[in-house]
Amino acid sequence: MSDAIHTVSEYDDLAGVADVTDRQRTQIANTLSDGADAVVWLPEWIVREDDKDLAPIHAHPQLYVGVVADYSENALKVSQHDGGDYVPKSEAHAFRLGDGVDRIETPQSDLGSFGVEP
Repeated sequence: MSDAIHTVSEYDDLAGVADVTDRQRTQIANTLSDGADAVVWLPEWIVREDDKDLAPIHAHPQLYVGVVADYSENALKVSQHDGGDYVPKSEAHAFRLGDGVDRIETPQSDLGSFGVEP
C-alpha cells in the first residue's frame, strides 16, 4: 500500500502515488513549498472511523501538516502544534521535500505566465 515517507523533489514524484488525487497533489506541493516539514495523507476510512488527534488542512480532510517521525515498524508519529497521533505505515503516505529543494512547481503554478509575452 504505502512506502510511508516519500521524498518530493518535483511534482512528478507526487504523481507516482496512486492513492492521492490531483487536487491533493497540488495542495501537498503548495504546502511543502510554503515551509511545512511534512504532509501526511490518510485514506478516507481512517479519517471517518478513527478518532485521530490531528487537525487536517482546511478543505482537505485527508491531509495533515506536521512533523513526521518513523516511530516503529508499523507506525509513523505525526506531531502538530496542539498534539499529535500515530498513523499506520501500511495506509498512510507522508511527504517531505528532498534535500536542497525549497519549492515544487505545480501545473497550476505555470498558469501565471500563460498569455504573458516576454
